[in-house]
Amino acid sequence: MSSMQPEEYENTGWLSYFSRHKTTYTASDIHKISNELNNVRKNLTATQYAYGELSSELKALKSLQEQQRLVDEYEQRAAGSKGSKSTEKRLKEQADEIKSLKNDLASCRNELSKQIASVKVAVGEEKKKKGVFGSGKSSTGSSAPVGTNAMTLSLESRIIAAEIQIDQLAVGQTERLSALEQKVGQLEQTASVDYEVRLNALERDFTRKLQDLTDLVVELQRKLAKSEAKQVEMVQRLSAAQTTLYEQLEQRYDEQCGKLRELQVRVSHLGQHDDVDSTFV
Repeated sequence: MSSMQPEEYENTGWLSYFSRHKTTYTASDIHKISNELNNVRKNLTATQYAYGELSSELKALKSLQEQQRLVDEYEQRAAGSKGSKSTEKRLKEQADEIKSLKNDLASCRNELSKQIASVKVAVGEEKKKKGVFGSGKSSTGSSAPVGTNAMTLSLESRIIAAEIQIDQLAVGQTERLSALEQKVGQLEQTASVDYEVRLNALERDFTRKLQDLTDLVVELQRKLAKSEAKQVEMVQRLSAAQTTLYEQLEQRYDEQCGKLRELQVRVSHLGQHDDVDSTFV
């Protein structure tokens, strides 16, 4: 028998000590073994509780990740919708501006046409007056005054110059309108392409984030499965060790009971021999 003290038993473990140094067990030994088994059960319960907490935390993390994914998706959709509405508003403002310019141009053309018609009417009336004055002077045998002819030529040249200027203004307004229409077309095309590019970028970013979260969840599930396997293995080992220990205890208990019965029989026989000897004496 080893000379180890009870403190050393506590440090090395009663089960380990008894399995190596003892063949018989007292009630105190069995009590100590039972306490150690209870401690093993407590440790196992604590491990299972920690495992349950880990599972709860993982579920909470998954829920949080899903909520974050939904929030990111909503924000991306909101940003895309906001950008689309802003583009539509800007295009609508440009279309309204072009429409206003077209109306201004049409009004300008109408005004110029009215002015040209008015000038032409005035010129026609002046020519009629000139013809009347010319016929009256020719009947008297005298020619038209030089000042009247000069004034008529000056008025005609001014009318021609005004018509040319009006045509130039009309051409300029038409060119400006065409340029504006072309610019609007370019803006519409550019805005459409830019919106498509931004939308594709958002979709790629969303897909990448979703893939990252999926990979993270898969990794956590893998770690959880590994932890579960370790827990199951540890529980199986503890159960096997506990079963083996109980079997050993039962076997040794039976052996001790058998030895005790043999001892009782011997003691009984010894008592009978003592009675016989005392009788003969």
